[in-house]
Amino acid sequence: MSKINPILNSFKINPTKIKYAKSINKVASNPNYTGPLTMATIGSMGLIVSTLLRDYNKTANEENYFQFKTNPDTGKHYEADVFQNAAGMNLYLGNDVLVTAPTGTGKTAIAEYIMTKNLKEGKKTFYTTPLKALSNEKFLDFGRIYGKENVGLLTGDTKINTEAPIIVMTTEIYKNMVEAERFGIFDEDLPKGVPSDLKTVIFDELQYLGDVDRGGVWERSIMFTPKDVQILSLSATIGNNVEINDWIAKSKGRKGIFVTPNKNYRPKNSEKKETVLINVPPENRHVPLSFGIENAAAEIKTPRGGSKKDKIKAKKEGARISQTLFAKPRDESYKMLTRRLRQEDKLPAIYFVFSKKECRHLLKYLSTESELLTTEKEQQEIENIIKKYEKDGIYLGESLNVEALKKGYAIHNAGLLPAQKSLVEELFQKKLVKVVLATETLSAGINMPARTTVISSPRKPSSTSDGGEDKKRNLTPNEFHQMAGRAGRRGIDTEGSCYQISCNNAQAGLYNELIQSPSNRLDSNLDLDYSFIANYIAGFSDDRELEYILSKSLYAHNSDGTINQNRMDEIMEQYTVKKGILMNGKFVDANGRLTTKGHFIKMINGYQQIPLINIVSNPSILGDLNPIQLAGILGGLANIDSHPKDDFMQKPFDVRTADSEFSNVAHIVYDEVKDYETNVAPIFKDVTFKLDSKPMDHLYKWAELNSVEEDGIKNWKELYNGDLRSSIKDEGTLFKEIISTCDLIKQLIEATNKMVKLADSKEEVYYYNDLNEKLRECFAILYKKPVINSSI
Repeated sequence: MSKINPILNSFKINPTKIKYAKSINKVASNPNYTGPLTMATIGSMGLIVSTLLRDYNKTANEENYFQFKTNPDTGKHYEADVFQNAAGMNLYLGNDVLVTAPTGTGKTAIAEYIMTKNLKEGKKTFYTTPLKALSNEKFLDFGRIYGKENVGLLTGDTKINTEAPIIVMTTEIYKNMVEAERFGIFDEDLPKGVPSDLKTVIFDELQYLGDVDRGGVWERSIMFTPKDVQILSLSATIGNNVEINDWIAKSKGRKGIFVTPNKNYRPKNSEKKETVLINVPPENRHVPLSFGIENAAAEIKTPRGGSKKDKIKAKKEGARISQTLFAKPRDESYKMLTRRLRQEDKLPAIYFVFSKKECRHLLKYLSTESELLTTEKEQQEIENIIKKYEKDGIYLGESLNVEALKKGYAIHNAGLLPAQKSLVEELFQKKLVKVVLATETLSAGINMPARTTVISSPRKPSSTSDGGEDKKRNLTPNEFHQMAGRAGRRGIDTEGSCYQISCNNAQAGLYNELIQSPSNRLDSNLDLDYSFIANYIAGFSDDRELEYILSKSLYAHNSDGTINQNRMDEIMEQYTVKKGILMNGKFVDANGRLTTKGHFIKMINGYQQIPLINIVSNPSILGDLNPIQLAGILGGLANIDSHPKDDFMQKPFDVRTADSEFSNVAHIVYDEVKDYETNVAPIFKDVTFKLDSKPMDHLYKWAELNSVEEDGIKNWKELYNGDLRSSIKDEGTLFKEIISTCDLIKQLIEATNKMVKLADSKEEVYYYNDLNEKLRECFAILYKKPVINSSI
């Protein structure tokens, strides 16, 4: 609470001031006023406008609503730049704002401006992020700024201080909330929709709107945001940002405008609010960014065994690949680059490596073969920080490479436990870790500022392969610039550096294209899941309202602001097909009304909803299972993956757990998922669903261990290092499997409690009551301290 204590002291609302401010807004709505903030204008209206704008100056500068740090030379806090100031003024006037800017240009300060303003006015702010890890980080950051009592957190597995004036949440949570509001889902068991005192929702990392798998979440979130809730969107650069801004404006019945502000920019103050796009060109980046190709020898693998002829053939094939986009640099390349960056004082650095397995391999290699990056004093400080974590009861898992940390190397990806990632972030921020090997998720706003970024390949793994021999696709310009832009720390560095490791001319050419390419456009990835369709059917008797709702989507939005009727027909056809699948599955009756199963499916967000509900609602499948067995089955259902049919050879399904009853039910569940895949072939022609037996085994064992032993750390060690070790990818993946299962169980607990009231017979009432009790016991044994609830 150190930054804004003077402001917090005046947070009690003065009704007289509010009434006076409203009267000023009414009088000061002259759309032609463009004078400077401090100009003393003639006449009563001009005087009031001038006063209003001076009030903005007070919030922006005197009271530091932007939350800038203090300049040591002047003793005063830094002031907003042109773009931050323009965004702040428009937010002050009640406009929606979209800021598109390169990484490191101070977008978070704009969010802090409106959060501080809303807090002082007694209004709520929602801050949404694409990742739980980023939500956790922002929750802690904002807690330090505004005080823990003023900040809450809502993710799939965590609820903290949910009545606070500032709530950090994943975008999925917000989407569920606004859809509940729109569909009128209000009762004691379900979310209550949007709070009446919500003033602003902030969409951080809006470029996720273009994500193939998750972009629909952002689209639906914006479509359903109430008109009186202000939207602030923050994004990396977007190729079609004017179109995106116009779409956001249209979704709320507003006009979209594009401004390129200068130091004299002043927005018009009008009762009719607008959606304002403020774009920060790359050349306006606070810390200039330089690019450089780092030439590297390609790795050429030869088989250990086999004949001489086979080895010659493999060597020729390796030599061919070494001259293509699919080439992979030798390990020595990273060693040589690290030495060079240290000599040139360009550490700390983030090396983007697009594989968790490759990150682990390179960490082992660099920490044993490359040079020591830390002093004895720094090594001791690292040890002390680790000991503090342990003293505070924070479990750091089994796989943390402490020796590598002490030498200045670390990895940061989804293969780590949350506590391990938090430790790495802290050590990097304190300049104790000098090189971090990270996957692309680190580019999504997590606070790890580096002097240098290194991109190891111009291609990355993807579920939508472009057909290359390496089963990968080329980086997009947005992805490339988002990663590159992590280099250069504002207020610390005068320049940031990005190196691209290239094995040949083909890779160097692709890198040069990416460097020079403008940001790519974001396209809609709207998908209507079955719970959305069921909720619509429950609330509306025909399709007319749905057409109105979908007309507000980016999917149906033309760049000129008109509705694309062909796209509207396509999305309505998707709705019709999926509604037909629900009818065939007896989720909807012949009269178009939800059945008991239909009411069940509308309460489940995410997951493969149809096979899940078919299984959970069938007493003959789950009715005789105990909580441990139930944990294993739900572990499989919570972690179903989808794969392109041509790219995935499915292994035989076989659980390792020596429990015949559990094994029999697991195979029934597997068959149910395969039947679903067959039945939805018209929608998912090129996709296969993988119900993996490994998460089933892991969740069964975790539940079994916790049911007899209270020591969660002891149980984790036994699970991770025991008989199932060969089937566990890493601690982070195991953690995700358990957390996904816990999230599903929480949804099912709420849903089965509701199903007791909707049941058609005494037998169903008994079944859902019994299942609800088992689910509660199941959750209790899975959510074990201090391992699984250590996500903060």
